[in-house]
Amino acid sequence: MHAYEVAGWSDFFVATAGAAAALAGLLFVAISINLDSILADPGLPGRAGETIVLLLGSLLAAAMSLIPGQTSHHLGAEMLFVAVIAWFLPVRWQIQNARRPQPAKEYRLMRALLTQYATLPLIFGSISLIVGWGGGLYWVAAGILHVFVVTGLSAWILMIEIKR
Repeated sequence: MHAYEVAGWSDFFVATAGAAAALAGLLFVAISINLDSILADPGLPGRAGETIVLLLGSLLAAAMSLIPGQTSHHLGAEMLFVAVIAWFLPVRWQIQNARRPQPAKEYRLMRALLTQYATLPLIFGSISLIVGWGGGLYWVAAGILHVFVVTGLSAWILMIEIKR
């Protein structure tokens, strides 16, 4: 049952931890380069924060899975803690953003759906690891890969689209 045997996933988690760390570093550089433009739009600081939180959540999930000797139940509990935070903070920022008038170019519903697309598989996978049923690490892997897609889109907005 590969879904619950963490040792068989070490190559995947090493690769995703490295990718998440590199992407987070590049994102910090991109945000610092465009900081004035990001701060000028009330919706973009939250988007920048969401993107960083999602990448760091993926990095932590991958890194935690590389800790030797822990059971899948313990890993699931650790990942659930991180995944809930990675879900909660973006949702909180999106709710705050929803309270202000919407600019014509902003797609709030799509942003909210993409956040769910990225975070819910991590939550489902974490719960699955805890209970030992339902797909386990396959959900976690899907969540991490979804995070890369969503954060890639957000990074594009933070680097390129704000200049248009």
